[in-house]
Order: sequence, then structure tokens, then C-alpha cells
Amino acid sequence: MKITTSKRFAVNFLDIAKGFLMAAITAVIVTCGQMIEIWMTSPTFSIDKVNVIMIIKVAIGGGIAYLVKNFFSPAKTVITGATQEQVDEIKK
Repeated sequence: MKITTSKRFAVNFLDIAKGFLMAAITAVIVTCGQMIEIWMTSPTFSIDKVNVIMIIKVAIGGGIAYLVKNFFSPAKTVITGATQEQVDEIKK
């Protein structure tokens, strides 16, 4: 039986890695949105019209928002490989 607890008001390495992943996904989504907007509104499509500074700001904001959310999330306990009796005993 393995018990893993994520503490409240703490950020671990995995949270930081997921924050970077969230920032990258946010940047890709914002870039796609800008490209669609440029494609729909401009008669000439050019990748040069994508606002890189805004994409970087949104990516950083998305990553920081994810880390803040994890920082304030309540503690989590994950139990793996336990029988139902062991789970019931832990819940008491």
C-alpha cells in the first residue's frame, strides 16, 4: 500500500513541471486563436501579424495561475494498492 499526500500551501517539482506544460499549452491555444482571427479578418494571411509579446504574457499568466491554484488547493491523499478494509481503516 502506498500513500502519497500533497500538502496545502506547498508546491513541489511536479507542480512546477505541470505549470510549464500549462504555459506551453496556453501559448499554443492563443497562437491558434490569433492565427484564426487574422485569417478571418485580413485578406492577406501572414504569420508575421501574430503578436508574440501577448502570447508570452498569456503563457506566463497561465503557468502562474496553475501554480497559484495548486498552492491554495487542499491537501490530497492518494492510496494505491490497498484492500477495501485498509481503505476503511484509513478513513476512520
